[in-house]
Amino acid sequence: MICGACAAGAEPAAKPSATAHVYVLTGFLGFQTRLHGAVEKVERRHVPVTVGHALEWSSMAASAIEAYKRGQVRSVIIVGYSLGGGSALKMAAQLDGAHVPVALVVTVEPVDVSEVPANVRRAVNYYLPGGFASALHAGPHFHGSLRNIAEANPSLDHFSLAIARENDVVNQVLSAAAPSAPPSVAQPKS
Repeated sequence: MICGACAAGAEPAAKPSATAHVYVLTGFLGFQTRLHGAVEKVERRHVPVTVGHALEWSSMAASAIEAYKRGQVRSVIIVGYSLGGGSALKMAAQLDGAHVPVALVVTVEPVDVSEVPANVRRAVNYYLPGGFASALHAGPHFHGSLRNIAEANPSLDHFSLAIARENDVVNQVLSAAAPSAPPSVAQPKS
């Protein structure tokens, strides 16, 4: 589903869950600026965000596991750009080993990629075919949703794709962070 307001640059009107947490992994040189706008938009919606370098994935995973086990986080969302995209999948795999589900992994131009682990409910990958990055592949026992979006705009490159897809990333994250609708209760027949 495409959000019409999102395509025009507005943010979706999702109300985030108090128990969602977004972990953002930057590229090799720490290009937080490639995801900076998306991070700011998500934080403005009162969704907690932790930003770290691609090489910090293991410590961020340990933090997410601890928060999940304490009940502070119920919806883990991982976003990674460039080398941080490959690290996002490594982080998800470490969470899988600890039996922690991941609601969403979003990668933008991921390099050094591994397979999407079984604990990921939904994975979305934005990449330039023939560039530095590649499509993601489902790992063994993966039954979630995997969507590879090959960018066709020839004016974009490895460095500009994250900025060009900023609203899409924000929309994906806020959708995963929104609390589920409470189950409907059947009314007794009168």
